[in-house]
Amino acid sequence: MMIQEKLKNLLNEKKALIICLGNELREDDGVGPYICDKLNCKNTVSVDVPENLNNKAFSFQPDVIVIIDSVDFGASPGSILITEGISDKTSISIHKLPIRLIFDAVGLKAEKIFLIGIQPKSLNFGEQLSEEVKNSADFLIEQIKEQFSCL
Repeated sequence: MMIQEKLKNLLNEKKALIICLGNELREDDGVGPYICDKLNCKNTVSVDVPENLNNKAFSFQPDVIVIIDSVDFGASPGSILITEGISDKTSISIHKLPIRLIFDAVGLKAEKIFLIGIQPKSLNFGEQLSEEVKNSADFLIEQIKEQFSCL
């Protein structure tokens, strides 16, 4: 299934919350905050790690949570991975805690959790996204804006 079709399917849910993760000071790890800034959606939050989620996420009460982050899955830089389900053991944060455990601990619940991962080129200290990751991020932004209620 193509990326556009997967995005359409997962963003077609009743109430989706997009959580953009990343550290803008670690080059391609800043892809989540970059996407969040460009989306400007009322139902999008940006945090460096899931443990720092704010009240905005909880008050939204989503049916679906979509996490966007840089993820090293051994592909070419800028490659996009969409997983249509996250197990109780999937860890995303730098603390390596399972994401569902974090969400449960802070009281954020959703029937479905998806991950959109972008393969980083570099996670060195710096504030620039690589060209490959920026191109993929811009592609995702346009796709999400087409499928989602962004302002």
